[in-house]
Formats: sequence, structure tokens, C-alpha cells
Amino acid sequence: MRTLDLISKHLKELYFGNNWTAASFPTVTAGIDWKLATKKREGFNSIATLLWHMHFYVVAAIDAINGATSIPPDKASFIDPVIKSEEDWSKLKQESLDAVTQLLDLLSQQEDSLLLTPFILEAHGNYYRFIQGMIEHSHYHLGQIMILKKLG
Repeated sequence: MRTLDLISKHLKELYFGNNWTAASFPTVTAGIDWKLATKKREGFNSIATLLWHMHFYVVAAIDAINGATSIPPDKASFIDPVIKSEEDWSKLKQESLDAVTQLLDLLSQQEDSLLLTPFILEAHGNYYRFIQGMIEHSHYHLGQIMILKKLG
């Protein structure tokens, strides 16, 4: 099995379920309506902002694989998405899943040598460091989302 296949499996399980942590995008976001997703708490990002933050780095990986020579600065990853209805919230969740599906498709077409290729920004290291870091970082944010969900 290729290394990219293993990494892709990890990413897929994070966003579509069936990983050993039992915490995945569908299990954590289930039952969160748009009002809870946009609820602001002093000192915390909203659930929607955290979801946007995760989505931002998936899109950055897609753009990089597709040949982009730059990505927006990291500070752009923490914006408050405009969500004013359940439809807006559902759209953000679906866009996130669609982007991951696109990334998984792109990764399936790459050779393992991509992993050692420098990523666009030197601070992000190579593709392996960026993608694996994105997965770990997303698990971290799913934990935050779960806590915000439980706080209601």
C-alpha cells in the first residue's frame, strides 16, 4: 500500500467516519443547528469559524496540488463565515465534505514522491507535513467543536 493511500484513508475517516477515535466530521457536527454553530462565547471561536478554519486548509492543499504558487495567509483561516440560516450552515458543511472528496481524488492521482516535495510556504514544510498536520489539526478542532456543542 502506498503512503498516500494510508494518509488518504486517515483523512477520509476523519471527514466521513469509521476511525478509531470515533470522532469524525459527521459524528461531531450531528445535531448542531445554525444558531449553535454561530453562537459566540467570550474567548472562543464559534463552531462555524472552526469548521471554516478546517475547510481553509483542505482548500489550500487542493490549490497547491493544482499548481498554485501561493495561498492566502493563515490569518484568513479564522474568519466568521456568513451563516444566517440552516441552509447556510448545511451549505458550509457540504462544501467542506465536497472539498475533502476533491482532495482525496487528487491525492489518489499523485505519486508518493509528492509527500517529500516542499509545500508552497516554507513554514509548512513538505506535503507530508502539511497534510498530516492538517489531519491532526482537524482532529484537535473537532474536539473543540464537541466541547462547544456540549456547552450548548
